[in-house]
Amino acid sequence: MKNIKFFLALIASLILLAFPVWALEETSPEDLPSDADETTVTAEAEPNLPEIKAAQPEYFGLVDIRGNFTTVNMSGVNSALAELISVHPAWTSPSVNKVDIGYMISMDLGFKFFKGVGLTLGPRFDIIGCNTGSFSANDGSGNSLVYDLDTTAIPFMLGGTYTLDISGLPLEASLGVYAGATYVRASVNWLQTTTLPSNYDLTAIYGGFGFAGEISCALKYQFSDTVAGGLNLGYRIASAQSVVAQANVNADSPIAVKGSALQGYSDGKNVAFDLSGFLVGADISMKY
Repeated sequence: MKNIKFFLALIASLILLAFPVWALEETSPEDLPSDADETTVTAEAEPNLPEIKAAQPEYFGLVDIRGNFTTVNMSGVNSALAELISVHPAWTSPSVNKVDIGYMISMDLGFKFFKGVGLTLGPRFDIIGCNTGSFSANDGSGNSLVYDLDTTAIPFMLGGTYTLDISGLPLEASLGVYAGATYVRASVNWLQTTTLPSNYDLTAIYGGFGFAGEISCALKYQFSDTVAGGLNLGYRIASAQSVVAQANVNADSPIAVKGSALQGYSDGKNVAFDLSGFLVGADISMKY
């Protein structure tokens, strides 16, 4: 009995020792992981992610400079010049040159108070100049009169400009609205040549204040993230209902009395200087 038990125990031990070798032989090489399999797993493509574009850099303000051609509505001045013809009815070859065109140079200094919004607020400075208005005539006997009028205006306004980038294009559009006041300066020169000793060449300076306002729009090409240039157009109001002499000017009689308004020769009404008109020109802006 003891021999049988010993024999059975010996057979069980041999089976246990032989089992691992048998299991290894039964395992196929294809069933084992290989380096190639690991490489294949790690080389799997990552899922496509949406492309994230860089955000436009935030800016703190805007400097905008414009040069414009402009019309001017100087009907009051032109009427006063035309009245001089009736003042000298005996004179021949009267000629009047009307004031109707001009130029304007302007600059905005805008500050951005609202993050993420293309709105800048601040002052706008303009300088407006006009063509020279004139009257000239002679009497055919060596007597002549030339009356020249040069006008400039300096508006100062406050307002805002809204700038919008055009999607998919290197372009931006802007709209500006401003209001304030203007100073109008008029230089009047009298040049009289006669056969008498009373020839004179005198200049009187007049000045006055009035309302100013402007609305304009622009379309610009973006040369970079901060610099853009293009065209602008708009309409401007800049008008002084009267201008007064800044100093006394005398010839044979007073020509200009300090503090007195420039008036028409026949109706005695104050001459209004209205530099309102349409404008069109070039525009360049710089963000900072």
